Amino acid sequence: MTFEEYAQESLVKHGFTEVDTTLVRMGWNAAKADMDEALRELEVMRKRVAGLEESGKQLSAMFHDKVVGEQAAYIEWQHGKGAEAGMQWIANGLWGPGLIPDEDEPWGTEAQAYYDANKSDPFPQCFCGRPSNQLWMGKGACCDEHMTVIRQQAKDAEKGGGSL
Repeated sequence: MTFEEYAQESLVKHGFTEVDTTLVRMGWNAAKADMDEALRELEVMRKRVAGLEESGKQLSAMFHDKVVGEQAAYIEWQHGKGAEAGMQWIANGLWGPGLIPDEDEPWGTEAQAYYDANKSDPFPQCFCGRPSNQLWMGKGACCDEHMTVIRQQAKDAEKGGGSL
């Protein structure tokens, strides 16, 4: 006996009318349809989670290999053929995936500025237009001198009751 048949028989035993049992059956069918939809959504979510887990594993492996490459470069520099040979490890890690910076791209010849502009979460640009490597009160500065200017402007604004 199916659950639906059992439920119908139980309703009749307890004095429910045919209309009552029809309404219960309609509710059961609606609930079953909702459950089927929920199960389909659950399967979609399971596949999505599995995909995200796989992506996490791949990113972890890439990051690990990048760190090991840098460690090998350090070992080469300290205990092998020196700094030039160590830099070859770094260059190989960038060359293969096509990540050697082009000298013509913004800050392509200035290491600190290139890093500051291209890191995953850069600070706000310095008031002079250069990438910032210092942050204070939501303001970015590219050098100590510009940070001093920003702090002085904040002090002046505080004294005068204004804002930056």
